[in-house]
Amino acid sequence: MIDKDILIELIRIAPSLLVLLFFLLTLLFYHRPIGQLLDRIGSIKAFGVEAEFAAAREQLIGAAKSYQLTLNELGGEDKVKQVIERADRIRDMLRGVRVLWVDDQYLANANIFRFLNAYGIIVDSARDTQEALTTLRWAAAAYEVVVTDIVRGSDHQAGLTLIRLIREEGIQTPILVFVLQPDPTKPIPIGARAITNNPLVLIHHILDVVESGGVAQDAAQNAAQNAAQERKPA
Repeated sequence: MIDKDILIELIRIAPSLLVLLFFLLTLLFYHRPIGQLLDRIGSIKAFGVEAEFAAAREQLIGAAKSYQLTLNELGGEDKVKQVIERADRIRDMLRGVRVLWVDDQYLANANIFRFLNAYGIIVDSARDTQEALTTLRWAAAAYEVVVTDIVRGSDHQAGLTLIRLIREEGIQTPILVFVLQPDPTKPIPIGARAITNNPLVLIHHILDVVESGGVAQDAAQNAAQNAAQERKPA
């Protein structure tokens, strides 16, 4: 005769045993269709990754063309792949990051905006120095990076003026300068972290800021630049 306690325990675990039995029988009789379904799901996922990569590549190549750069001048396919893979690797860190982009022809950067947006980065635009300063006075803490051009209309120093005014306001947000053709004989503008015309280099700098917590780093860099400037003979 079965012990009462054993009988109660068997009754208690019977539903779990039945579920396990059903699962095993399903695998036994339908293992081939299940395998095919999993393969199909894997193929769909792989296709999605490939499609995302292709779209990101097209955006970067388009951005380069806007700045009159060829694929070779970007550094080739490997460089394009590196920036896409890096952005994908830190996608969670990028989600919600805000960039203030100052340019009177900001639509020329539409491909870069699309690339950044795809990884969760929000890009706000300002057309001139006053609009950028007003935005930063109200909400500097909302922005991880400021990207600015140099020439706007007839003002060939507009971006430099903006950088100086931002720093005079005590705002330490990292600033990147993005131009059509940088002058290799001139240093990085005081108050800025970098200057480039290469979209891949620009994006790497943005990712650097996000990964390094750039405000504190730029405050130290700005202090060093100012000290060096003060040491120069009059």
